[in-house]
Amino acid sequence: NKSFRQYFFMSLAHQFSTGFYANSKVYYIKYLANQYSKYALFNAVAGVAEAGAFPLNYALTMKYGKKKCGNIVTPLMVAGLAIGLFMQTDNGGKLSFLWIALMMLSMILYPFGMSGLGFVSTNIFPDLTDVDELITGRRREGVIATFSTLIKKSISGVMAAMVGFTLQGFGLVTGDTVSEYEKATGELFSQSGSAVLGVRICVAVIPIIMTLVSLFLLQKFEMTKDDHAMIRAAIATKHKYGTVTLTDEQIKR
Repeated sequence: NKSFRQYFFMSLAHQFSTGFYANSKVYYIKYLANQYSKYALFNAVAGVAEAGAFPLNYALTMKYGKKKCGNIVTPLMVAGLAIGLFMQTDNGGKLSFLWIALMMLSMILYPFGMSGLGFVSTNIFPDLTDVDELITGRRREGVIATFSTLIKKSISGVMAAMVGFTLQGFGLVTGDTVSEYEKATGELFSQSGSAVLGVRICVAVIPIIMTLVSLFLLQKFEMTKDDHAMIRAAIATKHKYGTVTLTDEQIKR
């Protein structure tokens, strides 16, 4: 149904954004910024930032409805990703304290803003079961959840491969080649300009584009709080009396 299609493509675009970022940020941190020793710290900060957004998302959802938190906090996600557009590389020296601080800021802004669209997707999903039941007369949470999970898990594996092939195509050098060079020379391996561009595309450009697509599709999601209340009331009436009569306006909605 239309509500599921709107939800599915919105959440799929969000998954593409987070998937590309998650699969490529380790390459930047390890092979370009030479800050892999801080990787656990970056992840811890990101986890705290994401969890810290939950109370705000909950409050916005309860007061303004399920779309509001996505609209308000997602720009912070874009801001965090945008820092990656200007990322510096180590190139044998040490990154400035300012750039490391910017990296840390990105690790705060991105997950804080990411939780907004994630919260919206989680909250909208149960409503789709009600829409499906109103249309078909059947309760099919399992079918809906299984289909959605199957597609998303499949896409997740494809994205990991896409990131790998993309970075390989741009000439990013990883693994034993880097470690053997550094052992032999005592110097940090410097990636080519093409490799830096490839990482920047995967860690920032594609995630920003897909986040904006997801945010655009969120605006297209038409079911309101009142619509859902009407749907639930119609379902409850049908359960109780075996039938339900809707007005022309309700049927249109």
